[in-house]
Amino acid sequence: MDDGQELAMQSNVTQLFSNQKAVVD
Repeated sequence: MDDGQELAMQSNVTQLFSNQKAVVD
């Protein structure tokens, strides 16, 4: 896996967590 893909996955996960936090709030 190249760095670009890994970075994209990380930001996707971060966004998912932010969305879940927003829903919880």
